[in-house]
Amino acid sequence: APVGARLSTSRSTAAVYDVPLARGTTLYVRFGDWTVYGALAALAVSGAAVGVRAVRRPGRGRG
Repeated sequence: APVGARLSTSRSTAAVYDVPLARGTTLYVRFGDWTVYGALAALAVSGAAVGVRAVRRPGRGRG
């Protein structure tokens, strides 16, 4: 949603507007660093699953 009036492209100018801040709380505010640790754990599990799948996949030309 627009905050203020549109500026013309034919002029060289600037405008200053008061932008409303977000309301509510974020996951980080609620849970602190546990949010980051959870995301890192999910990334590690996903990476490990892809790695295991790559190792178990039979290679071409082996054997």
